[in-house]
Amino acid sequence: MGEFGAPAREPLERRLLAIYRELLPLLRRYRPRALALEELHSRYRFPGTGLLMAHARGAIALAAGRAGVPVFHYSPTQVKSAVAGYGGAPKEMVQRAVQQRLSLPVPPASQHCADALALALCHWTASVSSFAFLVSGPVPSDQKRETRNAKRLG
Repeated sequence: MGEFGAPAREPLERRLLAIYRELLPLLRRYRPRALALEELHSRYRFPGTGLLMAHARGAIALAAGRAGVPVFHYSPTQVKSAVAGYGGAPKEMVQRAVQQRLSLPVPPASQHCADALALALCHWTASVSSFAFLVSGPVPSDQKRETRNAKRLG
């Protein structure tokens, strides 16, 4: 697991170029079937952070598009729910959930790595759910009702 980027003291265009140049060869080398990105929060305590994150997402999406890798977007709540079972989970809970789900000896040391792994797990979960739906088709409404009733009684 690793991270890349350029120092914050570099001009924005060089940082974005660094992201693009480091990511594109990785995408071409490993040829992933998908790339998952976390959507931006609707509110930021510091609006400049949101703008910088949007620029970085653009560089990542551009590299993925150039490499022919489809990009999937997930909200922070979706990621936390898929990994930790609770959309409002704190970062430490997400780190421990990633450790448990991937049978890691220790939680990921970097929060960035934990977030990336959580995104991957979220996408995998969404993909498996979509595949199961395609294979089995929609659940009949009477079966949904039975499932809801069983959950209430259980």
